[in-house]
Amino acid sequence: DRETLKVLLPLLKDPDAEIRAQAAKVLGEEHSADAFAGLVGLLKDSSLRVRFFAAQSLGKLKRGESVEPLFALLRENNDADIYLRHAGAVALGRCASVSQLVAAAKDGSAAVRLSALLALRKMERPEVSEFLSDRDELLVVEAARAINDVPINDAMPKLAALISGTRAFSKDHEAQYQALQLRVVNANSRVGSPESAQALAAFAAREGVPAAAAAEALSALGLWSQPGTRDRVVGVYRPFVGQRDRAVAVQALKGVVGKILSAPMADEVKLAAVEAIQRLELAEAAEPLRQLFAAQKDPESVRLAALKVLGQMTLAGLADTVKIAQSDESQLIRKEGNRLAAKLNPETAVVQIRSILETGSIPEKQGAITSLATISSADAVSVLSGLMDKLTAEELPRELDLELLEAVAKQSAPELKEKIKKYESNNSGPMGGFQQSLYGGNADLGKKIFFERPEASCVRCHKINDEGGDVGPPLSGVPVKRTREYLLEGIVLPNAEIAAGFETILVVMKNGQSYAGINKEKEETETELVLNSPEDGLIRIAKKDIQSRDRGSSGMPEGMGEILSKRDLRDLMEFIATAK
Repeated sequence: DRETLKVLLPLLKDPDAEIRAQAAKVLGEEHSADAFAGLVGLLKDSSLRVRFFAAQSLGKLKRGESVEPLFALLRENNDADIYLRHAGAVALGRCASVSQLVAAAKDGSAAVRLSALLALRKMERPEVSEFLSDRDELLVVEAARAINDVPINDAMPKLAALISGTRAFSKDHEAQYQALQLRVVNANSRVGSPESAQALAAFAAREGVPAAAAAEALSALGLWSQPGTRDRVVGVYRPFVGQRDRAVAVQALKGVVGKILSAPMADEVKLAAVEAIQRLELAEAAEPLRQLFAAQKDPESVRLAALKVLGQMTLAGLADTVKIAQSDESQLIRKEGNRLAAKLNPETAVVQIRSILETGSIPEKQGAITSLATISSADAVSVLSGLMDKLTAEELPRELDLELLEAVAKQSAPELKEKIKKYESNNSGPMGGFQQSLYGGNADLGKKIFFERPEASCVRCHKINDEGGDVGPPLSGVPVKRTREYLLEGIVLPNAEIAAGFETILVVMKNGQSYAGINKEKEETETELVLNSPEDGLIRIAKKDIQSRDRGSSGMPEGMGEILSKRDLRDLMEFIATAK
C-alpha cells in the first residue's frame, strides 16, 4: 500500500536526527517518489548521518534531477567524511547519466570529479579514461585502478598509451605513482600489440623509471607468449584471449637489452632482463651478457644469473667465460663455472672435480658432485663410490650429503646402486629420508621460502625477527636451544613432539559448533577459554557453553616433506638455523 508510506514523509523533518535518518532510509528502500523533495532537502541536514541516508536513497530513486544536489553535497564535503563521499559516489552511479558524469570531469572540485570517476567505475564505462589526464595526481591513479582492476577493457588502450609519457608525480605521492605505472605496464601487456611490446621495451630502458615498474615491463616481455592466467597486478583469474607470438617480444627486447645490461640500473631490473632473455631464448643478448659478466661491476646475483643463461646458449667463447668464472672471488660463481666446465669437457672434468673436492669451498664441492651425475665414465663412478664410502663411515661433510645421494641416484652403475641401497636400509627410520636436508642449504633461498612460498605458508604461523604470525612458536634463535634434528622433525613430522604451549585444542560447544586453535593458557580464566586460530585469530569461549574439550594434532600441517623438495627443506633449515 503506497499510501502507507505517506505517514513517514513528515518524519523527514522530525527533531530527532536518527528519526530523520531512518525515515530517509526506509523511504528510499521503498522507492517513494513523494519523498524526493524532502530527501534533497536533507542533503543539507545538520547531521552527517542524515545526509548519508538521504544521498543513498536519492540514488535508489534514480532521478536525474538528483545529480546536481548530490554534486553540491560532495563539493561541500570536499572528501572530509569518507562515508558521505561513498554515499554520493554510489548514488551517482545509480541516478546520473554517463554524459553528466563525463561533464563532471571539468568540475573545479576534486571531490566531485572523484565521485564521478567512481560512479563511472561502478558502471564499468570506458569514459572513465577521461580522468587519466586529470590535473589531480590521485585521480589519475584512481582512473588507472578502475580500468585495470575492474577491468574496463574498452578503456585499456588509453591506459596503455600513458607509457610513452607518464608524468612525474610529487614526492608525496611516490607510492601512488608506482601503482599507476604498474597498471600502465599491465595494460600494455594485456593489449598485446607489437606497438605495446615496443613501448614496454622502451619504458624499461628509460632513465628515471622506478625499478619495480621497469622490472615488471621486462617480465611482461619475457612472458609474452605464455602470460599465465592471473592478472599480475590484482592477482585474480583473468586469462588472456588468443595466441601471442614470441617473436614480437624478441624483436622489442633485442633493441634495448644491450643498454639495460650495460647501464647503471637497479639489480632487480637487470635480473628481470636476464630472466626475459632466458625465457625468450634471445641469442642476440649473448654478447651483452658476456660483457656484463666479464666486467665484474655488477653484484654476484646479477653476474651469476647472466652466467647461467650464457651456459644455456650455444656460444663460441663460452669456454673463456667459464675460465673467468672458475677463478672468480664468488663461491657461487666458481661453483657454476665448474659445473659448466664439466658440461663442456666431460672427458677431462673428473680430474678437475677431484681437485675441487680436495681444496674447494663447500658450495664448490656441492657443484662438483652435482656435475658427476652427468658424467658416465668409470672415473666418475669411482669418485662417487669413494664418496659413498665416506658417507657410510660418517667422514663426509654433512653439507654434501644431498648432492651425493642425488648424483648417485642418477647413475646406473651396479656398484653405486648397491651402495645407495645399503645406505638407505641403514637409514630407514621416519627421518631417514630427510637427514641430508640438515646442512648445506642457502639461507637467502630459505628466506624466500619462509616469507614468499604460498605452499609452505611458514610466515602465516611463525615469527622470525618479529615478522610473521604467532599461532606457532617463534623461530628466531631456536637452534641455540634445540638441535637442527629437532627443528627438521618439527617440519616433516609435526606430531612427533609438539612444542610446549602450542598444543591444539578441539572444542565442541553445546550448540554443536566447534572450534580449533592453540590454547592461550596465560589468558585462560575460570570462566573463559582463549584459542588462537590461524583462520579466525583470537577466539574467546565461555566455558559454561563447552560440551567437550580434547587435545588435537599439531597446527603444523602434515606432509611438508612432500610439499617441499629436499633442497627446499635444506634451504629453509639454513635460514631458520642462522636467524638470530
